[in-house]
Amino acid sequence: MEIHTNGDMQYSGKVLIDASKGGYTGNSYGGANSLAVWHSAGDGDNGIMITRADQTTADGDLLGGIGFDSTDGYSPSSVLEASAFIAAYAAEDHGVGDKGGDLVFGTSTINDDDDTASHEWMRITDAGNVGIRTTAPAAYLDIRNTTDDGTTNRTMLRLHNDRSDDAEVNDWGPISIDFDVENASGGAKTGQARISAVSAPTFPF
Repeated sequence: MEIHTNGDMQYSGKVLIDASKGGYTGNSYGGANSLAVWHSAGDGDNGIMITRADQTTADGDLLGGIGFDSTDGYSPSSVLEASAFIAAYAAEDHGVGDKGGDLVFGTSTINDDDDTASHEWMRITDAGNVGIRTTAPAAYLDIRNTTDDGTTNRTMLRLHNDRSDDAEVNDWGPISIDFDVENASGGAKTGQARISAVSAPTFPF
């Protein structure tokens, strides 16, 4: 272990955090990875907490994150500059009765420089809405294109079904995706929509 004059510490080896202090003789390497956390799944002992340490956390403030990167090029000083990151933001001014948060996912694109901000691609809001390429999804799933690059027929959602309904060569061979709308109270189907593509039969029969 190295302790530097600026207070930084550097440790060579694996780290096991065992809150139970009981250890586990079946695995002397503490999970066989660089960092292992053992817990009992109880309150105060069930994972890792990343906490913003101030008394003025406001709507939109970064609560913390995890970054993934390499030592080829500079290793970023911010998780928001990592090759890929997961981060959390306050969804409101925080207080005793106000703890709303958003979870975001982002990456750097090919040829992005080091030490530059990565791109947020997906956000799960405090309301449970999921936005792809939008920070303010207006529905349970909101997919938007915010870049006008002249492409008019852009694929924004792709649904793939490996099953072709056992179509024979002389059938029309439908390939379909079904959407069911169900009544939340009774579970009975109240509507169904189908998107289908068909291939013409081979001639001559």
